[in-house]
Parts: sequence; structure tokens; C-alpha cells
Amino acid sequence: MTFAASVFFASSSTALNPESKAKLDDFASKLMSIQLEVVVVVGHADSSRAAGAAMALSIRRAEAVKAYLTSRGIEYSRVYTEGKGRIQPIADNKTPAGRARNNRVEIEIVGTRTDDVAVVAPWKANPIVPVLFATNRTRTGSNTAFYFYGNEQTITPDRNNLQRGVAVVKVPPKRKRGEIVRPPWVSVVFEKIATGAGFNPPNPGSIGGYDTSTQFTFEGKIEELTAPAFQIKLNDAIGSSKGKTAVLYVHGYANDFADGAFRAAQFAYDLSTEDYDIVPILFSWPSDPGIAGMDYATARNRSESSGYDLARFLDEIASKTDIAKIHIIAHSLGAEVLGHALMKMAANDQIQTALPGQARTPRFRQIVFAAPDITPTIFEDLIEPALKNQLKISSYGTSKDLALWFSEVKSKSARLGRNSGQGVPLKSIDTIDISSEVVTRLAHSTWAEAPRVLDDLRQVLCAETAPATRGLLSRRELDGVIWSLPAKVKLASCPIKSPK
Repeated sequence: MTFAASVFFASSSTALNPESKAKLDDFASKLMSIQLEVVVVVGHADSSRAAGAAMALSIRRAEAVKAYLTSRGIEYSRVYTEGKGRIQPIADNKTPAGRARNNRVEIEIVGTRTDDVAVVAPWKANPIVPVLFATNRTRTGSNTAFYFYGNEQTITPDRNNLQRGVAVVKVPPKRKRGEIVRPPWVSVVFEKIATGAGFNPPNPGSIGGYDTSTQFTFEGKIEELTAPAFQIKLNDAIGSSKGKTAVLYVHGYANDFADGAFRAAQFAYDLSTEDYDIVPILFSWPSDPGIAGMDYATARNRSESSGYDLARFLDEIASKTDIAKIHIIAHSLGAEVLGHALMKMAANDQIQTALPGQARTPRFRQIVFAAPDITPTIFEDLIEPALKNQLKISSYGTSKDLALWFSEVKSKSARLGRNSGQGVPLKSIDTIDISSEVVTRLAHSTWAEAPRVLDDLRQVLCAETAPATRGLLSRRELDGVIWSLPAKVKLASCPIKSPK
């Protein structure tokens, strides 16, 4: 639910008069029945002063209202302020009465009625998303969540090189579905160089700047867990979820730990509905070697050993966790990491399982390759174990993917995620062309950025239906079929409700 109110100020004042305080008291009392998401406080001024002075006055008015609301018990971090100066009048500035109306603060509240919370999916009712994780990254020595893990790989005996834990991510209120805003890449690189290794938290005073109303952030510190404690935490999360589903996410090249955690939280939040949610799990590998995170050759070299670490983690959560469904999403070069993991698990006969007297079945349900940065040949070599063990595979990609285009040019070989048809084993997987849904110029994360692709992905994970059943359109491509989303058709929600 959303509602708004306004309070007014004397001509040059930022002080709240008794009438305004009474209005704000009433306003705050109404919030007691709401599970609050965000309070947006916008200050305004009349045109009797210069633009700069009007802007400064409007900001001080917004801050005055924020201070009063927080003194009445409204959470400080939920209240966001801005000033509009004199540019948005609601009355004629030529009259005293008009100017009095323009000297105001407008407040907008977005939240959920407490009575409705029980039927709202957890991630929607609360922008705080716990992301369970395992990583073979080394610690930096920093206590700041953004830089808790670095870009080096842990080198210890195989059974001891995984750290497990929980990273709590806060989803910002001012964002579009599918959107993750981070400081510009150049700014982040310069900040890392300036600080030696970047072990300072992004903040308004940093080079890149940080705005928690629009950008993802961590809520508190990273919590590391022992393997048994991690299993308890994961089982508890599954037990309290409606979807009874875990999705393990393997990020791609040049992603730091924060990148992976934020993406896992984003798609978990954006996939949730009133009837369905998922528990996000992140496997973070050191895909960002070098201070600028741009050493592709070293990242490729790390993919195999990281794949073996992922194999142990997958076996751990599949064998010791009571989960109804485990799905896997691998993005970009993370597809190669997953491929090595599946090869290792197949060699150890760990991909399938069976109860006494029952047929063997896959331990994992859907495997989704998102813009996979692998060649068709590598796909056949690395993913063949998954195919032989009956795992269901989907691949989302677009010919507009500039990152994969560059990878093709540099390596002079096709990439599965570009849906080019150049030797891609189309018969073995559901290949989905999402070129019509591209949101950003890079197009490398369209699978998680485009709302209609998120809706289709929800069907894959929740209902596990075939592309034709989901209403996708098909076209022949060499010896197989490529699917695409229908134009201007709203895709079904999930779970699909039976007609009454």
C-alpha cells in the first residue's frame, strides 16, 4: 500500500509548527499497522529566493521532517530525503497564499499492511535477503563486508579450503525490477588502487560514491559458519520458505564477492511472488584476479580447481540438507566452473542418488546456463555428465551480448551464450533467445535484468515446464530448435493456479 501527506512551513523557516507536528504524529501512528518498506521525504520552497538558496532550504526542511519522524520511532535507515528547491510549485508564487502552499514537504510511504504480511512472499515483505554462501577466496583481513574476501584463491588441503557463511544483503527501495546499480567500474578500480587493495567500504565520501537508496549494500558483517552450522542454517531457511527450493548461483568472470552476493539476492527477491520464493546460495570463486579484476587467462586457469571445490560443496548440500528441490544457475565463465564440478561428481558417481529399492534419480533438478562463456566443444566435454545423468538444462542467451562477442573475437571460437548456432548442441538443451528483452547495452546479464525473462525463469525453477508449455515460440536452427519469448504477452505466474 502507498499513501502520502504534506506539511507546510513559514516562508524562510525549517521549524515545524505545532500543527505540522500534530499531523506528523498522526502520520507516524498510522505506520504502526504497516510493515514499512520506505519513507520518501521531499522538500520544496517558493520562488522568492535564488535557486541555490531555495534548494538548500528545501533539503533542510526534508531533514527536519526526517528527524521528527525518527524521533517518533520510524527506522532512520528507512527514511530517504531529497530537495526540489523551487522547481515544483503547486500554487502561484505571485500571491502570499500560493507561496505558503509551495513552502512544504511531501511525504510518501510504501509498505505492506500487517494483516497482509502472511500472504506476501518473504523477500517482498522484507528487503533484507540472507544469502548463504561458500567460497574458496582468501580473506583480506578487513571486517568490512564489501571487502571481507579478496581476489586470491585459497591454497590449502582440498577438504579445508572452503569458507561457508551468511551475507545479509539489503535490496534498495529505488530500483527497477532486475536492476543492480553499482558505482562506475572506473571509479571502483581507482578506489582500489588508491586504498592499496580496496579494503575500505564504499560510502558517500569514497571516489565512486554510494547511495543506499538506489544501490545494493550489506546489512551488517559477514557471518562465517562451520560446515555443520551452515547445514542447520540452510535447513532452517528452507523450512521457513514457501518454495521449499534452493537455487545455487555460480557467478562469472571479473565478479568480486559483493557482485555475486548482490546478484543472488536480486534474482531471489525479483523471482518471489505471494506463493513462491527461493533460498539463494552463492558459490563465489576468485574470478577477478589482478587489482582491476581483468586477468581473463588466470581466471580461466582457476575454473578447474574451483570446479572441484564446487563439486564438494554441491555434494555436501545435496547429501546433508533436506531440500525438496535444488536448482543451479551458472553465469558466464561460471558455466565452465560448473562443468568441471559435474565432471568431478560424475567420476565419483555423485550426480544421481537412489533410496533402497528405487530407481536412480538426479540430485539436482534444473541447471540454467545464463549467457554461458564456453564453446560448444567445451560444453559437450564438460556438460556431458549432466546429460547422461538426466539433468534438465536450459541456456539463456542473446546475439547482442557484447561481452561474449568480445570473447568470440579474442578466442576465434563460438560461445554457447550467443545462440549463434555454430556447432551448439541444440538437441541436448533448451536454448532460449532473449534478444528481444535486452535492457542494457552490454546485454550480458539480460537473464536477470529483464522482467519477462525473470518471469520465464521462475516457470523453469518453480513449475519445471517445457518451453512449449510455457508459451515460448520455436524456430529451426541447424539441427535443433531455438526458443524465444512471445511478443507483448504476459507470462504466467508460478505456481500456476488451477481454474476454479
